Amino acid sequence: MQRPGKVLIVDDEKSNRQILEAYLLSEGYLTFQASGGQEAMQLTKEISPDMILLDVMMPELDGFAVCHLLKNDPTTKIIPVIIITALDDRETKIRGLEAGADDFLTKPVNPLELKARVRSLIRVKRYYEQIEDMNQKLMANMAKAQKIQRALMPKEFPQTKEFHFQAFYQAAEMVGGDYYNVFSVDEENICLYVADVTGHGLDAAMLTIFIKETINGYIRQTFTKGQIFSPRLCLVELDEKFKAEDFPEDIFITIFLGFINLKNRTFTYSSAGFVEFPYVFGPRGVWQLHCPGSLIISYGSLGEYEEKTLALHPGDRILFYTDGLVEQRTTSGEIYGPERLKRLLENYQSIGKENLLSEIISSVQSFAGGSTFQDDIVLLQLVVD
Repeated sequence: MQRPGKVLIVDDEKSNRQILEAYLLSEGYLTFQASGGQEAMQLTKEISPDMILLDVMMPELDGFAVCHLLKNDPTTKIIPVIIITALDDRETKIRGLEAGADDFLTKPVNPLELKARVRSLIRVKRYYEQIEDMNQKLMANMAKAQKIQRALMPKEFPQTKEFHFQAFYQAAEMVGGDYYNVFSVDEENICLYVADVTGHGLDAAMLTIFIKETINGYIRQTFTKGQIFSPRLCLVELDEKFKAEDFPEDIFITIFLGFINLKNRTFTYSSAGFVEFPYVFGPRGVWQLHCPGSLIISYGSLGEYEEKTLALHPGDRILFYTDGLVEQRTTSGEIYGPERLKRLLENYQSIGKENLLSEIISSVQSFAGGSTFQDDIVLLQLVVD
C-alpha cells in the first residue's frame, strides 16, 4: 500500500493553517505546520515532505524567498511548492514562477481545487522519484558493465625482447564500443586487433564481448588443426557468425586485425570496414597500412577481405587507432584529421616511445579546446626493437 503523502503547511496565521489541515486530513494526508519561513526551512530538512503549501505574506522570510531557497537546494528542489496568496495579480505569479513555484492557489482556497492540485503534484513527484530510482539502478549496472569491459581488455602485454606495446582507451560514456586486444597465441605468434562497434554505450560494449569470443574461437580451432593463422579467414568467420545472429540491421563492426610472427618478424593483417588505417613510422618514413575490406554487418552476402604482410624492421613503430581520435572537432566544427596525426608522427624522434600516446592525446585535446572526447578512443602502439 502506498504511504500517505506528507504535506507541510506554511502560514503565519494559525487559523489559515488549521483550515488547510482540515481539508487535507479528510483525504488521509499527514500534515505538518510551520508559522514562518525559517521554521519551514528547518522542518523541510527534518521531515522531507511530499508537498509544501506556502503562504506569500509572512514576516522576515516571505514565501518567495522560501521557495527560491528550496528550489536551489539539490536536496529539496523536487518537492512541489504551491504558493497560496490573497493577491491574484500577474506580478505575483511571475515572482512565484521565478522563485520556482509549481502552482498557485488564491485565498480563500477552494477545498476541491486544493485537493486536486495536491494530489496531482504529489503524483508527479512520485513519478520523478521512481525515475530517479531507476536511473540510480541503471548507473549502478553501467558501473558494473564498465568493470566487466575493462576486465576484458589486456591488463598486461606479451613480453618479448623485440616487440613492445602501449595502449590508451577512453569511452565517451561509462562503457563504449571501441575495443582492443593483444595476446600471445603460441610461442611464435601474437594476435592484436582494434575494433569499433557502431555507436557507444551499453549495447555497443556488449558486442565487444561477441568479437572477443569469436576471434578466440577461430584461434582455438586453427591451433587445434595445426593450420597457419590467417587474419582474413578470422574476419570471414567473424562476419559469418555475426550474420547468423539476430542483430539489428543498423549495427555493424569495423576491425583491424593482425598476427605478428616472432620468428619471421612479420605482421600479417586484414581489416573490415576500417578507414583510419594504422600508421607505420620510424627510420623508413611514415605511411599507412591500407587494407580495405567490407563492413561486418548483419545482412547481405559475406564480405570480402584482403590480407597483406609487412616485414618488421628494428626501429619500426605502428600506431593503431579508432576514428574517434581524428574526428575530434573544434567548436566551429573543424576536425583534427589524419593529416595532423601524420605530421605529429613525422616528428617521432623528438617524442620518447613512452610519451607518444600522451603527446597524441594532448595534441588532440589542445586542438579541440577541451579534455572531453566526443567518441570512444583507442590508441595502440607497437614498437619494434
